[in-house]
Amino acid sequence: MSLSRLGASALALNTLAALALALLATPALAQDPDRAALEERALAQATEQAVKKLAPAVVTVEALGGLPKKFTAPKNEGEKRKGILASKGFKQAYGPSTGVIVRKDGLIVTSTFVLTRKPRHLFVTTAAGKSYVAKLLGRDDSRALALLKIETQEDLPTAELTPAPLIQVGRFSLALGRGLGGEPVVSRGIVSAIDRIGGKAIQSSALISPVNYGGPLAAIDGSVMGILVPLSMQGGRASVDIYDSGIGFAI
Repeated sequence: MSLSRLGASALALNTLAALALALLATPALAQDPDRAALEERALAQATEQAVKKLAPAVVTVEALGGLPKKFTAPKNEGEKRKGILASKGFKQAYGPSTGVIVRKDGLIVTSTFVLTRKPRHLFVTTAAGKSYVAKLLGRDDSRALALLKIETQEDLPTAELTPAPLIQVGRFSLALGRGLGGEPVVSRGIVSAIDRIGGKAIQSSALISPVNYGGPLAAIDGSVMGILVPLSMQGGRASVDIYDSGIGFAI
């Protein structure tokens, strides 16, 4: 079962509606004689709006393992690490990767990719640039999902979920990642299959790799269809040969 099927309730625009709105928003496009260029420009505009809507809820997740005993993890909310991950002598766990804020009090869904080396410390950096120590609340290795919690006194932006009936083969999909920090990395594709890997995964042709593992597979309206995970077609862990191959999965 996909993430969207667990909690989606609000109506979302379908792909055609989103593209139609993009066209209407720019009257000059309707007079463009080149239909292919018209459609591409409309899709680019819709993609830009979707990313703008979703980006505030997409975070960077970093992990540290094998730390010297003298290291003390930041204890204060939002305390800056000041380059601790790049310091000599520190062993960085797999990552950094991406996560999605699903509740305004700091509940974050990510993938288990960042937990591969059993890190001792997890950190989350929001789109606003604030960094937090994160606590691992739980994990589901069969779906390669993990649940994190950060402590904050402010309401954080959250992602909207796509209603399950709107997740259909052929719909445009956007893979977002903030694993490199800064602005999200975005790859566009389509939903190429649903109910994959024992009926629990969405398959997309968007480019998916460690940079966006844990990030959202979004619809063209900016709602979240699922969380990008490092799974293979056989249900095991994805290997490097399928990174950015156009065969990727979201739960």
